[in-house]
Amino acid sequence: MRSRNKISLVTLSLAAALFLMAGMAAAQGSPISILSGSFTLPFDAQWGAMTLPAGDYTFDYSARYGERIVEVRGTAKGSPHGLVLPNGQDQSSAAGNGLVCRRAGDGYVIGALELPVIQTKLTFGLPPSAKILAKGGNSKAPTQLAQVRVPITVARK
Repeated sequence: MRSRNKISLVTLSLAAALFLMAGMAAAQGSPISILSGSFTLPFDAQWGAMTLPAGDYTFDYSARYGERIVEVRGTAKGSPHGLVLPNGQDQSSAAGNGLVCRRAGDGYVIGALELPVIQTKLTFGLPPSAKILAKGGNSKAPTQLAQVRVPITVARK
C-alpha cells in the first residue's frame, strides 16, 4: 500500500509539473500589450511590407516571443491589418507621440514610431524599393529631403 501511495504522489507531482510548464509555454506566446493608440494617416504610406492608404488606424505595441511588435489595423472595412517588426529601439527625445514618415520616391515610408510617453522610439527600415530623393552636398551619404510627423493618440493598457 505504501509503494502505491508513493507512485500516486510521484505521478501527481509529474502531472502538476507538466501542467505548470505547459501554462508557462503558452504564456510566452501570448502578447503582452505595452501601449495602444490611434492615428489618422493623411496620405498613403508604406510600413514594413504593408501599404497603408490614407485613413484612420489603430495600433497595439506589444511583446511576443521576446520580440517587440506593432500590430496595425485600419478602422474602415477592408483596410489593411498586419504586424510590423521594428529593426531598432532607442530612447525617444521627441516632444510628442507620433509617426515619422519619410518621403521616398512618389510616396511616404514610415521610418519611426516615437513614443515619449514611455520613453521609446521604434525604428523601421526602408523597403528595398524606396529611393532616396537626393544626395547631400559634398557628402556621398544620401539625405532625406522630406520628413513628416503624423500625431498619434495613445492609451496605456
